[in-house]
Amino acid sequence: MKAPHLFLELTDVGLSVLVVGLLGLALRIFDSPQHSWVCGKILDLWQAWRRAIENSPTRTLTLGVLSAGGLMSAASVLRHLSFDSHAYDLGIFTNALWNIAHGHGFFSSVKDGISLLSDHQSPLLALFAPIFRIFPDPVVLLVFQGVGLAAGAFPLYRLARQYEAGEWSAALPLFYWAWLPLRNANAFDFHPEVFMLPLFLAAIAGLQSPRGRSRVLGAIAFMLALGAKESAGPVAFGIGLSWLLGAGPSQTRDWTRKLGAVAAMLGLAVFVFDIKVVPAQVLSASRYAYEGLYEQYGGGLTGILLAPVRMPALFFSQLFGHERLKFLFWTLAPLGFLPLLNWRALPAALPGYLMLFLSAGSHRVNLQYHYAIEPGVGLFWALPGACAVLRRWQPRAPRRKIWATALVIFIAACTFGRGEMTRIRREWPDAYDRWRVSKFIPCVDPDLSLAVTDAELPHLATRAWVHLPNSRVDGSGKPVSCVVLDREHFDVSAYQRVYACGGLEVYAWGGAHCMRCDPGCGPDALSR
Repeated sequence: MKAPHLFLELTDVGLSVLVVGLLGLALRIFDSPQHSWVCGKILDLWQAWRRAIENSPTRTLTLGVLSAGGLMSAASVLRHLSFDSHAYDLGIFTNALWNIAHGHGFFSSVKDGISLLSDHQSPLLALFAPIFRIFPDPVVLLVFQGVGLAAGAFPLYRLARQYEAGEWSAALPLFYWAWLPLRNANAFDFHPEVFMLPLFLAAIAGLQSPRGRSRVLGAIAFMLALGAKESAGPVAFGIGLSWLLGAGPSQTRDWTRKLGAVAAMLGLAVFVFDIKVVPAQVLSASRYAYEGLYEQYGGGLTGILLAPVRMPALFFSQLFGHERLKFLFWTLAPLGFLPLLNWRALPAALPGYLMLFLSAGSHRVNLQYHYAIEPGVGLFWALPGACAVLRRWQPRAPRRKIWATALVIFIAACTFGRGEMTRIRREWPDAYDRWRVSKFIPCVDPDLSLAVTDAELPHLATRAWVHLPNSRVDGSGKPVSCVVLDREHFDVSAYQRVYACGGLEVYAWGGAHCMRCDPGCGPDALSR
């Protein structure tokens, strides 16, 4: 937040938290924390939050979800409005949703005109089509993503109550909203698979409940989660394995052990259906699009299973490579490494980690992307049971519990990363961005096919055909009607320039009326 006489920012808090933490340790050793004004205020805030969530959990969590989700949504929306979102992936899903909403199926011209179901199995995307038909704007997707991700705090709190996590129950939603991989996933464009995390948590909490209505709702959430991406099948298998190991709460453990076998088999069946049946039988594709990520092991599931014996050097060097261990650290550290205390639920995270760690290259273990969502299901499921373990230390060793709690909070704070206020401040649109959003974008005819540069494409993807300038033909093989370039140079000799403002140019094919109004050209645009 920035004003003429005020500057407030929660930034990358690694080293600074270390220094403050050491000062806090000195306070703890040499004086009572209550004598510190800062520590006293923090404790007051914590007690107020704890009382609120215990007295009215639904209302308090709703306010928390709206606040955290609103903050995350603001960060991603402002990133989009400052033209830092991209054709891959916001443009892909925006165009696909426009086509779904208009009855053209899972077709995305940005992805070279293929069905998205031949790329990733995400039928969950279709649920957004009705609202997108009314409000066809990628901002809608970003807001849904921010609030939807934040809503995972509801089932997490319910899991905490099921596992009798005690005072930790109030803290777990805060850990969830602060988890760096979750906030990075939200900030990186839009992906339907991120809803896998809140949906699977809701499914686990519902299916573990002793009440029939909750189990029905949990089953619905489970099926919706399976439609988030083909990777949901292995995650479901991991959930089933954890249930078989006794990860369910004591009051329903017999039920969840039986449920574990069903969940594991269902997860495997859906995974095989997604990667074998749909590409070959439904879409007539020769193979699943991402099989090449594991070809170094000889191809197929059999090659991966035999790799530890046939290719141990390759297998283990990739499994425990530096980038993999770094990814593992940054997914566990923001949770204070607590999930490691719950060995029964932790196996639910293993399929998510293995899919990433065994793939070729290091792209999918980059924390800036959204790939931590799959292992995040198991990590957050393990968290309440781990907190219950810590709670059981209290009668025997209260001092140990105090130090363990302080250590967990300290590690989590050190790995918080950049706060959303920092993201918002850095992504605030300048005058040129605001002019493009309010003046230029609305003037480009939405009924015509386009070839458009990467920064502008997500803003112009709500049409039947849009692509990057490296291809200037539409789905029928005809030249696209209009080409929009922003400080980029392509061969447009067959086109006529119909608009120019600084580095922003529009070219038309065959007299097409690309601009339905005149956006003008202000000094801010000319200066760029």
